[in-house]
Amino acid sequence: MCSSTGSRIPAHRPPAGPAADGHLRVGDTERDHVTLLLGEAFTLGHLTIAEFETRCGQVPRAVTRQDLQNLLGDLPADRVGRMVSAGRMSRKAAALRGVRIHLFCYLGAALIMLGAWPAIALMFNAWYFWPVWPIVGGGVGVLSHALPVRLIFSAHRPRFA
Repeated sequence: MCSSTGSRIPAHRPPAGPAADGHLRVGDTERDHVTLLLGEAFTLGHLTIAEFETRCGQVPRAVTRQDLQNLLGDLPADRVGRMVSAGRMSRKAAALRGVRIHLFCYLGAALIMLGAWPAIALMFNAWYFWPVWPIVGGGVGVLSHALPVRLIFSAHRPRFA
């Protein structure tokens, strides 16, 4: 998967250090990731239907990292994992594009309100700064859209497989 700096760890080579221990237990996140990698290997033609079904049947029973490594060990690391990473990157780009559009619409509306306020204040001699409320409310909306997107895409992803 991709790290925050954009570098990519090969699809089934464990990181160096204590985390490389094949006897560490795995969780559902790692099992799901291996299932995605097996699906990609099947899509690319590296596995037959029977091999794919057999290996996918073994994934839920995997207890350690070594169990999962054994399922991926004979697959080409340079090819398997690209589609999973590419899909994640395209979802991230779409989510960030949505936040950017939301932000620009918010800023445009805020500028219109700030421009309308002096005109309305002069016409009706009402100098209460009413744009503060829709600007604050819209800002809360933009933040509640942007923060979850940032948190989701900066969350730790399994890197061993």
